[in-house]
Amino acid sequence: GFALEPKHHQTLVSHGPSYVCSMIHCLINSYCGIVQFNGLHAAPVEVKLVFPPVPEEVAPYIRGVELSNAFFFAFLAFDLFHVLRLYPKLGGVDTVTHHL
Repeated sequence: GFALEPKHHQTLVSHGPSYVCSMIHCLINSYCGIVQFNGLHAAPVEVKLVFPPVPEEVAPYIRGVELSNAFFFAFLAFDLFHVLRLYPKLGGVDTVTHHL
């Protein structure tokens, strides 16, 4: 495979940590989104849009949306930092624009 070929070793060493960190952020954020969706999908729209949350049984999910939004922003900012730091090795202008 790709990782075992000697000619790809330097690329894996220099870019691997960025890809691993991005994947971890992506998996955590996806998990949070699924949990929040499952907790809120049956709630009426007016309940989903109220803060502080009422009724209390949906409160953890509504509060979780704010946390996962902050986490998602951090994920994008972290990725953007890596793309800019290694520019243009991880992507060009299209990748930078994608993260903005």
